[in-house]
Formats: sequence, C-alpha cells, structure tokens
Amino acid sequence: MKGIPMLVKYFLAFTLFLAIPLITAGLIFNYNIIRYSENEISKSLILNLQTIKNMNDILVDSFQKETIRLSSSRVFDKIQGMNDYYYLKNNVNDIIEVNKLATVITDTADSNSRLHSAYFYLDNANYIITSSQGVVAKNEFPDTDWIQAYDEKKWEKNSIIWLGNRVIKSGNGSADGVNVITYLFPLNALSLRQEGVVVVNISEEALYKTINNFDYASNGSISIIDSTGKVITHANKSNVGKNISDKPYIKKVMNSSQSSGYTIDTVDGKREIIAFYKTDLNGWIYVGVFSLDDLMDKAYSLRVQMIVIITAIMLLGIIISYFLSKKLYSPINALVQNVKKRKGIDLKDSENEMALLSRAFAAISQQEDTLMDIVEKNKKSLEEKYLMTLLKEGADEIEENTFEITDFCYAHYLCAIISIDRYEKFVEKYPHDQHHIMKMLILKVAEEILNQTYRCRGVLYDANKIVLIVNMEQEDGAQPSENLEKEFLLIQKEISKILDNTITIACGGIYANRKDITSSFNQALEALKRRLVYGHGNIIRWTENHEEANKYYYPYTLEKHIFNNLSLGLKEETLAAVQELVTDIRNRSYLSPDNMLQIFIQIVGNTVKYLVDKNINVSDIFGNDYNIYQKISTKETLGEIEAWLKGFYSGILEFAKTPENSGKSNVEDVFDYIHQNFIKDIDITAIADEVGISYSYVRKIVKEKTGKSVVDYVNGLRIEEAKRLLRQTNMNIIEIATQVGYNNDQSFHRFFKKYEGITPGEFRNLS
Repeated sequence: MKGIPMLVKYFLAFTLFLAIPLITAGLIFNYNIIRYSENEISKSLILNLQTIKNMNDILVDSFQKETIRLSSSRVFDKIQGMNDYYYLKNNVNDIIEVNKLATVITDTADSNSRLHSAYFYLDNANYIITSSQGVVAKNEFPDTDWIQAYDEKKWEKNSIIWLGNRVIKSGNGSADGVNVITYLFPLNALSLRQEGVVVVNISEEALYKTINNFDYASNGSISIIDSTGKVITHANKSNVGKNISDKPYIKKVMNSSQSSGYTIDTVDGKREIIAFYKTDLNGWIYVGVFSLDDLMDKAYSLRVQMIVIITAIMLLGIIISYFLSKKLYSPINALVQNVKKRKGIDLKDSENEMALLSRAFAAISQQEDTLMDIVEKNKKSLEEKYLMTLLKEGADEIEENTFEITDFCYAHYLCAIISIDRYEKFVEKYPHDQHHIMKMLILKVAEEILNQTYRCRGVLYDANKIVLIVNMEQEDGAQPSENLEKEFLLIQKEISKILDNTITIACGGIYANRKDITSSFNQALEALKRRLVYGHGNIIRWTENHEEANKYYYPYTLEKHIFNNLSLGLKEETLAAVQELVTDIRNRSYLSPDNMLQIFIQIVGNTVKYLVDKNINVSDIFGNDYNIYQKISTKETLGEIEAWLKGFYSGILEFAKTPENSGKSNVEDVFDYIHQNFIKDIDITAIADEVGISYSYVRKIVKEKTGKSVVDYVNGLRIEEAKRLLRQTNMNIIEIATQVGYNNDQSFHRFFKKYEGITPGEFRNLS
C-alpha cells in the first residue's frame, strides 16, 4: 500500500464508499419491489374475484326477490288448479290468465342479458310456461331434465336449488345445445299459497363474459369450478362440465385451507399467478389464472430503471471520485462548485422518478376507493334484504348473523306505505331510467322528515309501494298519533312539489314488538286498498272494520239493466246505468275493495261473453294489443273505474253502428283519405281524427267493405304501386321502397314477399 500513489488510494476509497451502499440498496430495492408488486397484484386480483362473487350473489338474490315479488302479487294464484294443457287450450278465460303469466316470464327473461331463458312449471301440470315458446306441452318440450331434481329437492329447507352446468338441447334431440347454469325457485318455499317452480337458466357464455369484464382480463381469465373440481364456466369451452381437479394448480387451490389466496405456478409452460376465492353459495370456487410476466411488466420496468440509474450513478460516482481524488490538491472552492453542479443534475432526475412512483400509488389508492364503494353498495343491499325480511317474514325468521339495523332504539313500531297516485301517468311522464331515481327521492324525503322525531327506515317494496318502518316511543292506542299524522301531511306536501302529483299514505297498527312489523305491514296493505273508495291524496288508517268488510255482493239487477240498454243501442241510458252501478257499490261500505274490483271484472267478463255470443271480437273494437282486464286492474279509484267503463261501453256502442246507417260520406271519406295518404306513415288514429269518427268505427268500415284489416289494405295499395314502379321505371329497390311509404328496403322486401310470394327483384326480372 505504501508504494501506491495517494491519488489511487483516494480513488479506491471513494469508489468503494459509493459502490457498496449503492449495490446493497439496489439489491434490497429489487427484492422488495418484486415481492411487494406480487403481493399487491394478488390482493387486487382476490378483491376482483370477491367483487365478481358478490355480483353473482346479487344476481341470484335479484332473481329470488323477483320471484318473491311475483308470488306476493298473486300472479301465480290465477292458474292454480289449471293442470291440463289440452283443457286449457279450449278455455278462453284460463288461457288468458296463463298468457298473462307467460308475458311476465318472458319480461323477466328479457330484462337481464345474462339469462338464456326462464320457465314456470305448476306441480302436476302437463305443460310448461316458457320465455321462448310460451305455453308448451310437457311431453313436447325438449328441456325437462330439471324436473326430477325439483321433485326430489323442493321440500328441502333451502329455497334455491341449483343444478350446476347443463346443456339445453335443441328440439330435435341432438347433443348440440347451449350450456347454462340453472336455478330453481320453488314457490312453496317462498309462499304458502302456490305449488310450482320458477326456473332460471343463466347462459354460461354470458356468465363467463361478465366475470371476465375487468381490467386484468387481457392478461388472463377467470373460471368457476364447484367443490368437486367440476367446471361451471371456463375460457376453454371444451372444459365446461368436466372435472379438472387433476390439474396441479387446481389441486393446490382445492387443498388450500384458506378461503382466498394466491399461488405462483407454471401452467402450460408459462409462469402464472393463480388467485382463488371460495364461496359458501353452491360451493363455487372462483379461480383466476393470469400471466405473471404481463402483470409484473411495470415492476420489471422499475427494476430495469433502477439498475440503469444505479449503474449511471456508479459511473458518475467513479468519475466524481476520480476528479475528487485528482482535485484534492486543487482549491477547495473549485471542488465545491463541481459537486454542487453534479448534485443539481442528480436531484432533478430523482424528482422525476419520485413523481412517477407518486402517481402509481395514487392510482392504487383510487382503486381501493372504488372497491370501498362496491362494499358500501353491498351493505345497502343487505340492509334492504333485512327490511324485506322484517316485512314479509317477521323478526323471528332473521338469522343471528344477518345484517341488522341498529337505529331502531324505541319500543313501538308502525308500517306505512306510500303509493304514487295515478301511477300510469307517472310512468308516462318520466323516462324509464328516472323512475327508480324519483322513488328513491320520495323515500329520502320521507325518511328525513320522520327521522326528526322518530326512527324511520324505508325500502322500495314493488313498482308503486314505498314501505316505511317507523320506530317510536310509547304510543297511546293502536292508531297513529296526531303528531305522526302531521308528519305524513308534511310528506305529502313536500312530495307534491317534486312530482306535481299526489300520493296516498296507508298506515297499519302500532305494535310493541319488532316481530309484529309484518302484521302492521299487512294492515297497511289492506288500508291501501281503500284508496279505491276514498280516492287519491288521502292518509288511510287501518281499522278492524277493514278486515270485517268481507260480505259478498253482486249487482245482478244493475248488470241486467246495462245489458238491456246495450242490446237496444241506447248510449245515454247505458252510461247512466254504469254510473248507477258505481254509485250503488260506493254506498255499500261493508264491501271489501277486492270484492268491489271483482264485481267490475266479472261484469266486464260477462260483457266479453255477451260480445262473443254476438260474433263480435273485442280486438275488432279496441285493437289486438288492448287488454281489458289489465286496463281495469290499473284503475286506482271508483271514479277512474267509472270513467273507463263509460269509455268501454261507448266504444262497443260506436262499433255496433253499421256503415250503411251512418251515411255514405263517412265511408267515402275513410277510403279517400287512405288512397290519398297510403304512402305516408298513417294509422287508424290518424284516419279517425281526420274523418271525425271513432277508432273502432274506422276498423269496422274497412273490414266490412274490403274484408281486410286497415294495415293489410294499406300494404296492398303500397305493393300495387310498387309493382307499377318495378315494371315501368328504372328506380332501384331502395328508391321504390321509400317512394311507396316504407322506411327501409328490408320492410319493403318482407311485405312484398308476404303478399306476392316473390321478392321485388324476382318480380322485376319476371316482368
């Protein structure tokens, strides 16, 4: 060492002093960032799996809620006992009720893109109601393998039966078909009134796309297996329905004692990170397989950057060490200036890197906030489920580990129902996507007002019922106090400002036990029915008289009076008889609202039978899409029912007129208007408004004079004009379609082939 020059000693000392800490720090940083990145990525993947699991749980829960809602609305009650398909086809009233239910099943299937199909099966019936084919004989329906599982498990305690992955075969019995996951919702486990099952088939393909619709999907895929290793859904469709428990990484997942976690393994020759999440529902295991190299790109990039930076610093340090060693003999001022200059450059580079790391951690923080929002939404869903259980089943049916509302600190409970008056107009006034927002706003206003004095929580029960559970201190008697009624009046006043409409509030009795909330709720439902008599915008309190009003009555004499005037074509007398009927029913206070509504439904049904006996079809009067039973069931008050009945019988009497008795001018005016405007978008309403006669009368004139419907007659005129243009002009098909009144050439092709049996192009070639 003594023979070594001092400059070399300084150089070696400075170099080692710089190199050893830098290399040590670089190795530690490299190890920690790799481990940290793997851990954070795995946590993120597991949270994604948990979120996807919660989404699927909510999906199944929504199907169960929909089934419960339909069950509580008694839509299934109407077909109880209708077990024979062939008898059903020959019974008009029964087929109407079954078709109503078929429409509900179809709407349910169409409302969710993940549903392949939905069925309803009545115990011991020989037919099945489906969303795809309507009412089908049981022995003609290709998908019935779920019935055996239903018969075996329908009396078990669990209300949901799932069948795992299965194939819905095509109608010819071949093996090709659609992979679905089937859930069975037995009605006897949800309601004591019905015996049947709602079948929901979730498309395996749609389920797969749903659970793989997230940020990491491009780097791998998520599959679902059951507790035995059988595949529920998978990227490789050949694995669906197979048992893959023999795969090494699947064995690790299934043998793990943890409910969630991750492991790093080699799959198909690639280094992959396998995240899993085990669930109690159905014993499903969510397994995500992702390319570790792809997910670790950023970590590897940071490692490479750190190596480059350390190398650069070391090279720079060596140079600085050399110059420091060389300049020890130079003035101190020159050395200081040189160090400052070099440190200034390094400091700037360091700031840029720290800014990059700061942005990376900010993104992670934002992702955590998003996941917390999902957790809050799940909490809200659990709260709604708790309230629905209190309303339908009572506190005794709530399990000990179920989410519970702690705001209820008083001893007494009351249920109140808010119902929007003139609900049909409300639906028409606001876009569909705003209905839920408006109802939630109503609920929020009600809770804010009541929570100033009481404890109140509410839930959207169905389309037009917002249920409030009011928790209060000691109350005298079983009826709401004057103070509570003032609060309800204030709610009505505030909501009228929002909706520009009235609401009806129905109250049940007050009870001193949480388990009696169900009783108060049922009483509020019964009180709400009294809106039929009391009208809109009232606060209706339940009384014992509501339950006693169960005497049966039917106005045979007044019904006969209506039919006699109807037969004679006496419009004023018929409408007066309708008014007398409604007045008579209104004055009979002992009648229940259900009895009142049943009277009107029966009278309308007898009127339909009266028309059938006279060879008159209701669709000829009001149109094919006019459902008279649905129309009358939506009326909320006796006044609305009276107005509708008068319009109903006025339409019948107008239709009963013959074109010959109405004068030649009306007939000529109808056909003149059609011939002058058939190339435009005209409909029956436009013709009726132009000529000054009723909708049904226009239909009758065209039918009696041509033997065709208005639509067929207008299309016939359009096709004849199109044939002329095809023969006599060089206009192309699209131009001719527009010229004769069709919005696009596809519609033109369809109607032309329907009426002529060939396409427009084939007709032109033949001509």
